[in-house]
Amino acid sequence: MNNFRLFGRSTPILLILTFFVLGCSSSEGIDNFYSFNAVKSGDFAITTQVATGQDIISPLVIKLDSIDYISGGKLRTNLQKLRSLEMTRLEFLPSDAAFALSKFDTIELRVAADSLPDIVIAGYSNSSDQVTTLNTDFSVYFKKPSFSASLRYRLRSAPTKDLRIALHYTLVATGEPLE
Repeated sequence: MNNFRLFGRSTPILLILTFFVLGCSSSEGIDNFYSFNAVKSGDFAITTQVATGQDIISPLVIKLDSIDYISGGKLRTNLQKLRSLEMTRLEFLPSDAAFALSKFDTIELRVAADSLPDIVIAGYSNSSDQVTTLNTDFSVYFKKPSFSASLRYRLRSAPTKDLRIALHYTLVATGEPLE
């Protein structure tokens, strides 16, 4: 008596091919997003009268200009199509070289927007003596009309003269391309 075989001896090969075909996607497999780096700068002032050992909040402007969305002379994306935005590099440079960054206890770069909790995206800690970026996506904040950024810092000692602290940072953005 013959046993009925559905596929015969090639059953394992056919099963593997079936799973392979079912596992394949009809999509391109790679997202079609436009990514760019925007190198930016800003600054904030510190006076000799600043309180030490207390949190001080200073507003900061973080923005992408229309030129940031352009590559090769062509508009590649815009704010409405922004998908992610992260700060990947941050540097603090005092205008007076005698005022070292170690005079700060902490510096936090925070972002805020209505209906969202404030978050820290970068900062400096005296205990580790380093500036860190958290690579946090804050595009949801950035796209809101109420978006704001600020520095919250605490000084260990005040400067002997008024000075400015320059910030140089890099934003990495990804957006859907314009049609």
